[in-house]
Amino acid sequence: MKGFPRYIIIALLLCISSFLEAQPSADYKKVDEFIKNYPLRPSTPGDIRVLAREIKRQSFTDDEKAKAAFYWIAHNIEYDCAGYWQNQGLHLLEDVLSQHKGICAGYAGLMKFFCEELGVECITIEGFATGIGVEFVHEDSLRSNHAWNAVNINGQWKLVDPTWGSGSANDDCTKIFPAFKEKYFYARPEELIVSHFPESSYWQLLDTPLTARQFAEKIKQKMTDVETIYPEPRDSVIHRKLGETVRFRFEKKDQRNMIYLSIYGKNQEKPVDIYDSLQITEGSYYYDFKIKKTGYYRVDVSIFYYSGTESESTGTNIETYYLHVPVAAPKPKTTVKRN
Repeated sequence: MKGFPRYIIIALLLCISSFLEAQPSADYKKVDEFIKNYPLRPSTPGDIRVLAREIKRQSFTDDEKAKAAFYWIAHNIEYDCAGYWQNQGLHLLEDVLSQHKGICAGYAGLMKFFCEELGVECITIEGFATGIGVEFVHEDSLRSNHAWNAVNINGQWKLVDPTWGSGSANDDCTKIFPAFKEKYFYARPEELIVSHFPESSYWQLLDTPLTARQFAEKIKQKMTDVETIYPEPRDSVIHRKLGETVRFRFEKKDQRNMIYLSIYGKNQEKPVDIYDSLQITEGSYYYDFKIKKTGYYRVDVSIFYYSGTESESTGTNIETYYLHVPVAAPKPKTTVKRN
């Protein structure tokens, strides 16, 4: 490059650097499809080793390997509510795999084992988390009740919670609602700290970790000030009647203007797609959805910025719900007495 102006070279390097930094996050479609199409359902540690070898043969990166483990666990392991209440929750690796059920320690232990078989460094984090059985939070009551993980990808630790990534349960943990929640794979530390408080402050992965008092105060405010709790509805299962309206409301963090509802029936068909403008109030977005069909549906809600064409839209997957709309009971027949 003799004679090439130095300032042009610098400008080109800056452009290349900006381009690389602006690249979108990893696309896991190939990984997800591989796991979806894997013909066997592992039920022993040996089966996981075989699956891990098959994953490694695909030449996936460590990032993709971690996603494969998370995706398989979240789709194949169900939370053991019965065991949780009996203090006999499945948590040993062999039991979790043979029953395809487990409590958080089982999920986290399986994630660690799976990642180790894939050659990805993974640790188990223990700490306090909001959720089942948590009605009161105080800085002195933050005893460990949950387990999740961190994976080391290219020298950087990233947080994952395969338990919360597999779905949710009702408040008393008598019903399970499987629903894959990708936001708990590489969960953002500043968002996970809203519900997860690790025993070691290091695993908050925050520049300035919260103290137990700061965490408890945030949770207490969230639990007592209903108006600041998002998303809405709060329950994962929504019960409504035909003709009623469901209001979906989310915290306003950035500029969005459209909402997309994907509503799936029993056979996973997609009978309704809603694509409409959001209503905006101070601090939140909301959308009112009027129910026009009876049935039991899964509702995936996303909001995004849309500027005219699909290629110009930027989306965010928000939440998954289950919507139950029962068929109205028939009105009793009235008889007319004749004299």
